[in-house]
Amino acid sequence: MHAVIVSMVTLFLYCSTLHATMKEAAIHHTSSTIEGTLLYRERMLLPAGSSVVVTLEDLPYTDTPSTVIATTTFLAPKAPPIAFRLTYDPKKIEKNRRYTLNAAIMHKGNTLFHSVNHVNPFHTPLKILLKRSPQEQENTSITNIHWKLLYIEGAAIASSEKLKDPNFILKKGNKVIGFTGCNRFVGTYTLQGDRIRFVEISTTPMHCSNTMETQKAFEKVLQDARYFKVQGETLELFDDTHVIANFRAVYF
Repeated sequence: MHAVIVSMVTLFLYCSTLHATMKEAAIHHTSSTIEGTLLYRERMLLPAGSSVVVTLEDLPYTDTPSTVIATTTFLAPKAPPIAFRLTYDPKKIEKNRRYTLNAAIMHKGNTLFHSVNHVNPFHTPLKILLKRSPQEQENTSITNIHWKLLYIEGAAIASSEKLKDPNFILKKGNKVIGFTGCNRFVGTYTLQGDRIRFVEISTTPMHCSNTMETQKAFEKVLQDARYFKVQGETLELFDDTHVIANFRAVYF
């Protein structure tokens, strides 16, 4: 009798395990995926903590709200291309309905970039070009970009693989950070149209015998800058009369 009970318990456990395994396999087997890449044309880095939201929705024929079939959210990298993978249940897809894929890049509740055109989600792999949101377009195109110093008063700045190149980044909140070629610096800036001012710049106190001249010249550029001009991936800073420094956008 004891042997019979043990056999029955063993069989019950085996069947339970087999059922769970088959159920998990069935769920995995019935799911499908959509893969693709998100891009945008602007030469800018995304703020830290930005997130990507990709949603599969139906396209209603009337003014009724669309139905969300599946969605995924993940932390955005610093810059495109941004690869995504969305898992959905194919049983929710009806042959007589239309579907689209929407994508957006968010930061602190604000939409930075979003898709604008209808995207057939089933022609994978996808490449989706995102458009900058209107409120973001109002901001100048030079913020949140790593600007590498190339020339000061027409003289080329020496570049070295061993040494970090002079640069600056205009952060949100009117904060500027950068590197003079010897020391890091931090300060504030103001922007109004094509006008720019750097104020309250402070640097670390390290002395570098081979780059101090570059640091002094860079500090003077920041002090004298009054206007800027952007063309493609290049930035020019002007004083009241002429170009005093040239920079190039660098992406990591």
